[in-house]
Amino acid sequence: MNAFVTAVIAGAAMLVAGVSAAGGAADPLPAANDASKLDTGMRPTPAKPGGTGITVRYRIEATPETGKPLQVTIGFSGVPDAGDAVAWFTLDDGLAWAASPPPQATLSAHAPSRVTLTVIPQGESRGYINVFTRQAGIDSSTAIPIAVGKGTQTLRRPGVLKPGPSGGEVISIPVP
Repeated sequence: MNAFVTAVIAGAAMLVAGVSAAGGAADPLPAANDASKLDTGMRPTPAKPGGTGITVRYRIEATPETGKPLQVTIGFSGVPDAGDAVAWFTLDDGLAWAASPPPQATLSAHAPSRVTLTVIPQGESRGYINVFTRQAGIDSSTAIPIAVGKGTQTLRRPGVLKPGPSGGEVISIPVP
């Protein structure tokens, strides 16, 4: 075994040990002995450079159906200091909360954490759960798509992808 492989294995073991040892705030993810459930079915959301640095992943727990409660599990990681790391949520048209909107969630430091939201799709369309995070005075946002019905499964990219002024890519959308 070469030194690189040994270092990777040691680093992975330290990461797993850190996840299992971390206490944490509301609803930490499963312990290291249940590591298979940490990311099962979780999808990443886009992140912007210069944002909070918090990684947001999600899993839709069932097939969305109009008028039926739907649970969405949202996982958070990459929080170095939970002193002020929070997340809050809003819904676009086409989705409604199953109960009152959830309160702001405090995120765990140095350990993944998760929140499970219950929403009710209002019709055949694509709605979004907007996820906002704040850490060290910096805010970021991302959106989780909830598609109900046929024809809503593919996301049409409006505009044209072009290089941005700082080297990143930007979707240029003509404004009428």
